[in-house]
Amino acid sequence: MKTIITFVLFQFISITAYCCQCNQLNIDSLQKLSYRSSDFIFLGEVEYVDTINKVSILNIFEIYKGNINLKKVYVKNVHSCNFLPYDKGLWIVYSKFINDSTIEVNTCGASRSNLYPYKISSYNLPPPPRNNQENSKIKFEMEFLSLKLEAILDWNNELYKLRNGLMK
Repeated sequence: MKTIITFVLFQFISITAYCCQCNQLNIDSLQKLSYRSSDFIFLGEVEYVDTINKVSILNIFEIYKGNINLKKVYVKNVHSCNFLPYDKGLWIVYSKFINDSTIEVNTCGASRSNLYPYKISSYNLPPPPRNNQENSKIKFEMEFLSLKLEAILDWNNELYKLRNGLMK
């Protein structure tokens, strides 16, 4: 009996604890995959976030893919592989439609803000310093700054490609 309860409990936990597994792709491959698998791609800004109901509202500034004439769109977090854009700043958003005015944004895609462009699976954050030695902290900070700079340049390059129809 104890074995059956343990098995059932384990099955329940493994089902409810499912999380999304993202493939580790370089930034170019991730952008191409995100472009091809998205219905609607745009540049926007977060207006409102409701984490309790798992909804956010984005203002749309420029549309790069999708024939829709909206000024705002709702983002709904419908399963574990979705996320809600919540950071301030401009966002490049790769999405799929749920209905005419609501989209879902995949956690494993290339959607990200210009303020935190390194928050996608293509960038490996440096490991934190192992000890409190000053050299270790400085090395970590330098690696992190280098990563941030690379991600900012990639974000701007991606925006250029989208604006000029170079992303396919």
